[in-house]
Amino acid sequence: MSLDEFKFIYWMEYAHRMWGRALGFVFAVPAVYFGVRGYINMALAKNLGLFFLMGGTQGLVGWWMVKSGLQVGLLLLLACKINLTCAFVWMRQHFT
Repeated sequence: MSLDEFKFIYWMEYAHRMWGRALGFVFAVPAVYFGVRGYINMALAKNLGLFFLMGGTQGLVGWWMVKSGLQVGLLLLLACKINLTCAFVWMRQHFT
């Protein structure tokens, strides 16, 4: 891998990480604001909490995959399965 290829991957990963943090911030700040104001009932709070938990899990699993160095093995397979499962659960929850 050349230095230019590494730089491209690094900046793509950095942008992806910043995008995830921005989405978490954009999601959490209004949720707290409306929760404090009393506009969120218990059913909606459970759904919002589930979405926030799943987003955090996606971030954690993404970190885990990068931390593992993407070495082929059981841990990578497990991380990929958790990541895909979270995505499917989120889509089911979001679109039903």
